Amino acid sequence: MMQKNQFISLEGYAAVPSRISKKQRGVRDIIGEADRIESNSRHIDAPRPPEVLFGNLKGLADRLIAESDDLRSELGKRQRRDTQILLTTVISYPVPFSELDDKGKQRLRCWLVEVVAWVKSQFGKHLNAVVMHTDENYPHVHCFISDHGRSISPLHPGRAAGVAYKKKMHELQVSFWKQVSAQFNFSHRSKEPRKRLSRKKHLAGERETKTGVRYNVNDRRDRLKPLQSPKSRYDAAVSGVRSPDQETTRVGAETTDEAAVGLVASKDSARDDQLKTPPQPEAPTPIETGASKPPKPNANRPRLSRS
Repeated sequence: MMQKNQFISLEGYAAVPSRISKKQRGVRDIIGEADRIESNSRHIDAPRPPEVLFGNLKGLADRLIAESDDLRSELGKRQRRDTQILLTTVISYPVPFSELDDKGKQRLRCWLVEVVAWVKSQFGKHLNAVVMHTDENYPHVHCFISDHGRSISPLHPGRAAGVAYKKKMHELQVSFWKQVSAQFNFSHRSKEPRKRLSRKKHLAGERETKTGVRYNVNDRRDRLKPLQSPKSRYDAAVSGVRSPDQETTRVGAETTDEAAVGLVASKDSARDDQLKTPPQPEAPTPIETGASKPPKPNANRPRLSRS
């Protein structure tokens, strides 16, 4: 019999994703996906409402964002919108639904009870909701933790430990294994760990498995990638090296990036030609040549009296 392994991960989310972060989803997106809102669960073929094991997801996103907006520092400044205010935990059951018989389903129920008890012991009053999804291959649980709109860094075991991040996260995995997984003969770690993939690549792999058609995860990202700055396009044009953005045509635009590069290059080349042309000497003024100033127009015209 193949050994089953536990899976547990933690992620933080903000009301508005940071510009420098790879995460492009915020609090509303994550909670909407967990609650199986149609606009946030298009990657699921037949979405079903989650099974609530603890708490409630209704109104959670609006409440967290409102509480975050109301926070003020000692100097009266508002909290940044990209501050992570929601901590989520995903815990997966390593047996697919297709392999669960009546005894297996009963075992799953026992596992869920232990999972909720462990999450409560870890996060206490900060635990908002725990739900289980039944519309994917494997049963898995989503947990939502917050602190009334404040930063979740003190609640995250690894971040709170600072330089001891890896040690603390390892202890978290061991704690879950001792209190939950060991009771169901699930191992702490796999002998051959799976390769870690981003969410986009993971969904692309699932789509390829279902349809047999390879999906390029970069298609949409390349189309929506912002245009380069004029300076970078000019540098690329001068050096003769083309970037991927210059090889693609803008959708819905009348000009291409190559035309834009040529336009910028032509303007800058004209400017360089002007700089290379030696300056012409200015014509001397009448004062410098010693000549008298020309008479002003109407200078000798007699003035009329007002009487």
